[in-house]
Formats: sequence, C-alpha cells, structure tokens
Amino acid sequence: MPLCGQMARPRYRQALAYALESQADVFHASDWATVAIACEAKRKTGAYVVFVNDEYWPLFEQSNRLWTLFFSPFIKYVLVKYAREVDASITVSQPIADRYQQEYGLESILIYNVP
Repeated sequence: MPLCGQMARPRYRQALAYALESQADVFHASDWATVAIACEAKRKTGAYVVFVNDEYWPLFEQSNRLWTLFFSPFIKYVLVKYAREVDASITVSQPIADRYQQEYGLESILIYNVP
C-alpha cells in the first residue's frame, strides 16, 4: 500500500484495509491522518471524500517543540499530497477556511459549532 512514513504504521494500514472493504460511497475524514486514508481509498474505489477540518492541523500544538519539529512538517506534507483529492471540505471558522484555501487550495463550507 502506498502509505508512507507515519502512515505506514499498522493501524493506518488496517484502517485503509477496512475502508476498502467497506465499499463506501463517501469517506468522512475528520483529521489530517484520516484524510490520507480516505484519499488512498478513493484512488482505489472512486468514493467521495469529505474532509471536516475543524482545526488548523499544522499549528494544532504549536507551543510544543516536538510537534513543531516533527509532526507539523509531516502534516503539511500529507495535506499538500492529498488536499487536491478532497471532494468537499467543511470547517468551523472563517480564519481556518481562509488558511486552508491559501495554503492547500481547499474551499471549505463554513458550518459554525454550536456554543
């Protein structure tokens, strides 16, 4: 399977196998890791991918040095690689929508969270 780096870990390979077995018409990807799995499944099945990006994942824990040095660059790589394959994107705030649009070309539908 073409998953690389962190994504080649057994739990991600297993998630991709389950996604393929499901024969779903649509995959709901709720974070950066699941968008990679959903897009890989889409490549094999033709299913749609809906990315619910209610966090700006590259900066999720920007005060954590380990996150900034290791996780953030990998998350950016995953988003660059897969964002173009997303069929619909949903987010919870205009600044997050703007950032994903500017950096990854994702046009998001804005649906606010209920306070």
